[in-house]
Amino acid sequence: MSKNTAKSIVSKYKGVQGIISGSGNTYWSARICGTVKRGYKTEREAAKAVDIILIKNGREPVNILVSK
Repeated sequence: MSKNTAKSIVSKYKGVQGIISGSGNTYWSARICGTVKRGYKTEREAAKAVDIILIKNGREPVNILVSK
């Protein structure tokens, strides 16, 4: 039986969480409004995905994107 050696990283962006896997790879996930998208290579990509989810739900972006 193997141990789960993944570690969580706190992000500076809202709704973004990082995971360092047991093999040392870092992955970022976007989690907001009951939606989870995983597997982003950078923290910035995950933050942009959070903003896109918010826009699709009719809300204002909070991280990178700016409303007109």
